[in-house]
Amino acid sequence: MSEKLKVGKIANTHGLKGEVKIYPYLNVKEDYETFGKLTFEGVSEEFEIERVRYFKKMVIVKFKNIDDINDIEKYKGKLVYVEKDDLDENNIYIEDLIGMDVVDVNLGKIGVLKSFISKSVQDVLVIESLTSDKEILIPDVDEFVLEINSDEKVITVKVIEGMI
Repeated sequence: MSEKLKVGKIANTHGLKGEVKIYPYLNVKEDYETFGKLTFEGVSEEFEIERVRYFKKMVIVKFKNIDDINDIEKYKGKLVYVEKDDLDENNIYIEDLIGMDVVDVNLGKIGVLKSFISKSVQDVLVIESLTSDKEILIPDVDEFVLEINSDEKVITVKVIEGMI
């Protein structure tokens, strides 16, 4: 059995025909289109994806052989996993970034990536600071996050006054 990667959480059902809204834990939610099957937290059964579509920041998934809200409602709130063997090797996943060094272009190393906060406007990097007990929060936008080098395990950022 291969290792599993957490890729989201079932936020709610969608409609009456067995679809679910999944809050994605991926930088590119369209990756769901490449997944064949998903598993849920605490459930050994695999669920084959029939269709994927999007609404705002959510991924709406319809599974094969689940055609009624009553068949899927019991999974609300469950974490969603994909087998790592089923992933595109060229993609970078949030889980792979945790623990990377975060380096500012002017200040040098400022900390280590601790986690992500996903908000409706944009995601935010949560960095464990090297110099204080406070976390550094940096919006995950091109203006501040300049490069992610997965080979060297370094995230290059450009902070502005007030961020640190």
